[in-house]
Amino acid sequence: MYYIYNDRVGTLNNEPRAALIYSIASFLPNDSQRISFLILISLLLGTVGINLTVRHFIRNSQYRSLLLLAFVPFYFLNLWSAERLGLIWIWLTYAVVPLFVASGIRYFSCRLCRIFYWLLFAFYGFIPHSFLYMLIFHIYLSIYNYINDKYIKNL
Repeated sequence: MYYIYNDRVGTLNNEPRAALIYSIASFLPNDSQRISFLILISLLLGTVGINLTVRHFIRNSQYRSLLLLAFVPFYFLNLWSAERLGLIWIWLTYAVVPLFVASGIRYFSCRLCRIFYWLLFAFYGFIPHSFLYMLIFHIYLSIYNYINDKYIKNL
């Protein structure tokens, strides 16, 4: 049985659209362990994404370490994030957005980042709210890459 977040009711219900994301954790015996596994994987992916994004913008390793120590706990433990744990599918997408942004910034520079970018978009974009948020990020990242590419060609 697979679950997806229902916006109208505010709970998880039975729908086949969530089969892909939920089947990853299907080897665990019950639902609470599956959700915990998905939360931990999303935390790991989000932390890697924050690290890659900070590494892209900040070159000094001392400042980067301090920024990571301050930003990672703030990103995952702020009040908005803590309130969204009840809405688990929206929170999972929130946790993975830094990796989505990091791979979107590197979209033109590496082929693996392109593949990973579209996999994240397809994997987490099946939730209606998440699809809209990720689509907005996609538009901004496309504009950023277009301007950045044009700027580099003019150098």
